[in-house]
Amino acid sequence: HSLAHDAGVTFLSATSESEAKLRLLDCDEVLAGQEAWAQIVLDSPVAVVRGDHCVIRTPNDTVGGGVIIAVNPRKHRRHHAPTLATLGRQLQGSPAERLFDALLASPLARNDARQELGFEPAEMDEAVAGAVASGQVLERGARLVARPWLDSAVARVVDSAAAFLGQNPLRSAAPREHVRSASALDPSLFDLAVAEAVSAGRVEQRGANGLAPAGYELALTPGQEAGIAAFRNALKAGGASPPTEQLPAPTILAYLVEQGMIVDAGGGVVFDAEFFAAATARIRDHIATNGSVSLAEARDLFGTSRKYAQAILEHLDAQRLTRRVGDSRVLR
Repeated sequence: HSLAHDAGVTFLSATSESEAKLRLLDCDEVLAGQEAWAQIVLDSPVAVVRGDHCVIRTPNDTVGGGVIIAVNPRKHRRHHAPTLATLGRQLQGSPAERLFDALLASPLARNDARQELGFEPAEMDEAVAGAVASGQVLERGARLVARPWLDSAVARVVDSAAAFLGQNPLRSAAPREHVRSASALDPSLFDLAVAEAVSAGRVEQRGANGLAPAGYELALTPGQEAGIAAFRNALKAGGASPPTEQLPAPTILAYLVEQGMIVDAGGGVVFDAEFFAAATARIRDHIATNGSVSLAEARDLFGTSRKYAQAILEHLDAQRLTRRVGDSRVLR
């Protein structure tokens, strides 16, 4: 008798059995004597592999049977021609075609792909050789990668980096972890996509953790350039006692830090980068000569107030150049 979409059935394969739901993929009802593509949603796990035969029963009858094409696939779209074509190739296609289809969802290690497809070792070798020769599949390290998947992943990396920089025009690169999260790729696959994007000249790695579309350059407005020049001049003039009033906007400060022009010591205290490099050298020399440096000694060393001396020392602690021992600092 006929079977409707979402019908409750009993699934049997060899000695395994489970109650299940029948999802019809290319029709809403299978009439007696007809064939259809179906996805079985099991209530409990059973042990099967691709190529096993199965039987479908309703309470009183055995009503259908077929061949298992894929084990644990994602939920398929109904009435979706590309999905049906892929299933058809998995049923009748060549080993290379079946491998390519399996890799469209995600790259796989060679052995994982072989197990998923149920290939014998020789059949797997044939599939890899054919798929690689066609240009549809690439070998990247220990993984097999479908070219369309890789092209899509690279595009997501480029688009995510560009979107971040569009929203943060004073940044020269997007943070790597932000791009990964926005690309919705797990870390190992993200690294694979970034390596491909860099190799193809579509993305540049900037610094230890920055990514930007190739050739991207930020551009300051004349007003921003003038404001930055005035602020930097004030920092240079202030030296160890820089101004803390009317600091630039956070986006400008972040830009200046990223460009290595200033050191943000936190708490609203910002130093000129050249001054801070010189101050770091003086602190190191003082500790090397005297064994340690106290807050009062640092204050006197730079002829500044306790507030600024403390900011310098705490930033050196944060950079792990010094560590606090009692009321003094020593070199790490």
